[in-house]
Amino acid sequence: MSLVRTARIVVLVALGIACIGITLASPAPAAFAGRNGLIAFWGGDGQSNPQLYTMNADGSGITNLSNSPGTFDALPRWSPDGTQLVFSRTDGAAPLNLYRMNADGGNIVRLTSSPTTVDLFPTWMAGGRQIVFTRAPAGASGAGCAGGSTLWVIGADGSGLRQLTPSSYIACMPAAAPRGSKLAFSASFDNGLTFQIYTIDLDGSGLRRLSPAVTGFDFRPNWSPDGGSLVFLNGPMPVVNYNAIWVMRSDGSDRRQLTLPSPSWDNPAWSPDGRFIVDDTCTDDHNNLQPCRIWLFTRDGRSRTQLTFRTSGFDANADWQPLPTDQ
Repeated sequence: MSLVRTARIVVLVALGIACIGITLASPAPAAFAGRNGLIAFWGGDGQSNPQLYTMNADGSGITNLSNSPGTFDALPRWSPDGTQLVFSRTDGAAPLNLYRMNADGGNIVRLTSSPTTVDLFPTWMAGGRQIVFTRAPAGASGAGCAGGSTLWVIGADGSGLRQLTPSSYIACMPAAAPRGSKLAFSASFDNGLTFQIYTIDLDGSGLRRLSPAVTGFDFRPNWSPDGGSLVFLNGPMPVVNYNAIWVMRSDGSDRRQLTLPSPSWDNPAWSPDGRFIVDDTCTDDHNNLQPCRIWLFTRDGRSRTQLTFRTSGFDANADWQPLPTDQ
């Protein structure tokens, strides 16, 4: 797959287009409890390869972590101790594979080396020793939630690669619980006509549906730092760019809508202290497409503050660094 072709696929994922058989917005990691550190995200001007960045919680101090113009870097996720990031990268010679780097951008280590699949949407397990991710057929329509997408597990050192979910249903967008071995993820048992949120244990047991049987699209789950709630997106099908942020208890009860679907939201993620939600949107208040920008919400969704201000391109998939409470 060429770098340009890969870029087109992943940028569609970043835009959060929720359409049958096309693309779904990207998934979230667990919000590991702690103090709020830096916000990591990926972005670009639309002309050059996207890179990984960090910024302060008020949007200041934007720093390029990648500093790698020859690579396409995407979807960063903080480790539970906030010292490392896992992300997807391609140099154009192969599809997107998983890499790991230190919080300052140093010590980059390649974790996967598949020539025929795309590895996306990683999430760290609570102990920090394993990473779960979506593996999709290279070039498939829908990228990380395409037909044939499954969840895989790999050690943080690149060892022990194994398939977690069977190929009999579409599984994507994993989010690890902040404690224990449970994962939430999006799945379709009807070939992509609808998606619901499920939970599963790391050993593949305990599959449980949290969403109602018919919800259109429930996707992009993310655990609260205390593990008691999930924030997620819901959008009707086949409407494009009409996603609202919802929350529910971790057992699927008490579903509540936090935002209207105008603008259409893409990637909600909790702050480590549980007081805020960070997200991005690629539409204005009338759902017209515009450059993707990152916003900060209070956890009830009632107040929001814009953090990034691109006039072209996108900033997306923000994830908040957890810092130890004793620092």
